[in-house]
This record gives sequence, structure tokens and C-alpha cells, in this order.
Amino acid sequence: MSTPSSQLTASLPGMSVVFRAATAADAEHVADIYLASRKRFLPFAPLVHSDAEVRRWVADHLVPSGGVTVACRDGRVVGMMAVLRDA
Repeated sequence: MSTPSSQLTASLPGMSVVFRAATAADAEHVADIYLASRKRFLPFAPLVHSDAEVRRWVADHLVPSGGVTVACRDGRVVGMMAVLRDA
């Protein structure tokens, strides 16, 4: 099975994950993952902004920046990473 050049598929026995650029439709899932991971793994560094403000920033700035990749399993976003693109 071929995938568009903007996608990468990684497979392990019994599991396949597709990595692709995030789209506007992914913003809610990206925000969910970001907020959950910050709260779980950095409890000593609380967020300065409310969850609603973070969600708005993800949708209006982070995802449109083009530096966000999502990991999808069975068509569902299960992970994300964001990198700074050259200005």
C-alpha cells in the first residue's frame, strides 16, 4: 500500500502508525494530547493559561504554523509533536 509523500508509516507486529502533518481538523486532538501530557508529566510547571486559551492557541497558531506532526493509529490521532520552523 502506498502513502502520499507527506506521510510516513511505521509498523510493528500488530500495530501500524501513520505520521503526517497536522491539519485544522486535528487541532482539538492536538490540544487534548498537549494538555494531558503537560498535566501528567510536568505537574511542577503549571500552565499559565487556561485550557480554553491553550486550545485557541493550538487552533489559531500552533497547527497553522506547519510545524506539527500527528501520529495516527486506526485513523485516530494518538500522538503529536511540534517543531519550530525556520522564520
